[in-house]
Amino acid sequence: MSEGDRHSANHVVNMLWRLINAAYQGDSEEDSLRFDDKELLEDVLRFDSLTTIAKHKHVTPTTVANHLQRLLDKIEKKIVSLSKVSQMQAQARSDKDTKDIIISRNEQAIKRLKTEVEELKAQLTKDKTAELRKTIEDLQRQLAAQKRETGEFRKELAKVNEEKRRLTIRLLSENAVILPSAPKYMSDYQSKLLSSDIDVLRLREPVINHLNGQGIATVYDLVTIPRHQLSKVLPSHWRNQIQDCLERLNLSLCMSLTYHPENQKYEKKD
Repeated sequence: MSEGDRHSANHVVNMLWRLINAAYQGDSEEDSLRFDDKELLEDVLRFDSLTTIAKHKHVTPTTVANHLQRLLDKIEKKIVSLSKVSQMQAQARSDKDTKDIIISRNEQAIKRLKTEVEELKAQLTKDKTAELRKTIEDLQRQLAAQKRETGEFRKELAKVNEEKRRLTIRLLSENAVILPSAPKYMSDYQSKLLSSDIDVLRLREPVINHLNGQGIATVYDLVTIPRHQLSKVLPSHWRNQIQDCLERLNLSLCMSLTYHPENQKYEKKD
C-alpha cells in the first residue's frame, strides 16, 4: 500500500470511528462496539482479504468471517434502530406541526367565541336593563296605587275608631260600673315573714317579751295594730326601733292587710 493510500485509509478510519461513536453514544456496554470489533473494522479497511487479516491476527479465516458476520449483524441492528428513531422523530415533528396548526385554529376559534360571548353579554345587559327598568316602573305604579288605597283605608279606619270611642264613652256614662281592681298581694317572701313569729325580727328580748304580753305573737299581729291603739300597745321609745326593723323588710306599722287562706297570701289594702 502506497503512502497516499495509507493516508486515505487512516482518514477513512478516523471518520468511521467518529460516525460509530456518535451512533452508539449513550448505549450500554453490551450494545456498543467492543475494542476487538473496532479493530476488525480497521483491518477490513486496511487489508485486501479476510485471509490476510487472519494471518495478521494468527487465526483462521473462518474465525475472522464469523466475527465479521456478528459485527455486521450488530451494525445492521443499530442501523435499523437509528432508522426507527429517525422515523419517530420525523413523525413527532409532523405531529407537532399538525398540533401547532390545530392549536392555532383552536386559539382563533376561542378568540372568535370570546368576542361573540362579549357581544352577547353586552346585548343581554342592554335587554335586561330595559326589562328591569320596565319592571321597576310597573312596581312603582303598583306602589303608588297601594299607597292611595292604604291612605283611604286609614281614613275609613280613623272614622270607625272615632265612632267606637264616642260609643264607648256614651255607654260608660250611661252604665257607670265600678269594676273591682285586682288584689295587690304581698310577695311570697313577705307573706312568709308575716306568718312568722316576731322572733324573726331579732328585736331585743324586753321588746319581744312586751309584745308577747300584749298578745302579739306574729309579725302579722304587729304590723296590723290599729293606729288608735298603737300608742297604748307600743311605748314610744320602742316604736322607732320596731319601725326601722320593719322598713328594712319593706313592711311598716298600721298596715291594712287581709289574709286569704285559700292561697295563703296577704292582700294589701290602699
